This record gives sequence, structure tokens and C-alpha cells, in this order.
Amino acid sequence: MQKLGLGTNAFAEACGMSSQSMAQFLRNKSLTTASVYRIAMALDMDPRDMFFPTDEEETELSFTEKDKEEKNENREDAQPTISTTTFCPHCGAKVRVGVVLLPEQ
Repeated sequence: MQKLGLGTNAFAEACGMSSQSMAQFLRNKSLTTASVYRIAMALDMDPRDMFFPTDEEETELSFTEKDKEEKNENREDAQPTISTTTFCPHCGAKVRVGVVLLPEQ
């Protein structure tokens, strides 16, 4: 919204949502997939990119050297992850799926 220079009401209108629905979304209330799609279309972006950003420059966090070291240590202890893509059976959209493998107990 801020990048587009729109207020809450104008952005809600551009997304085809009521201002009340947009206000609930901004207060971290639940959001339907249809609303996510409308917001993504208003922003002229792929809805999946709202959850899985692809622009590393914008999403990269600045870490201190200590934070980077801790991150690397945690990576060694982390559970293996399998990531793949598939297609949604309802809408046919390509989606990313990740699975964390847990050790047997």
C-alpha cells in the first residue's frame, strides 16, 4: 500500500474488497484465498510471491556477524527439508511445497 501511495480505503477498493475486510486483514485477522488473489492482482504480482518472496534484495535480513554465526550453527542442527513444486488440483496454479523430515523416535 505504501509503495503505491494508497490509503487503506483506496487500496481496499483497488483490491475489490470492503474497507472493513481490509482493516481486518491489516489487524492480522484471517484472510481467504480469494482475498489473497484479489490483493495480488491489485499489486500486479503472483499470489505465491506474497508468501515466498523472490526478490532477495528486498527480503534479505541484515545480520550482525554473531547472528550469521548462530544461523550457520543452527543450520547444522536443522532437520532436512524437501522442497518441490506441484499444481493445485482446484485452480491449476503452480504451488511450492516443503516437507521437513523428522527423525524416527
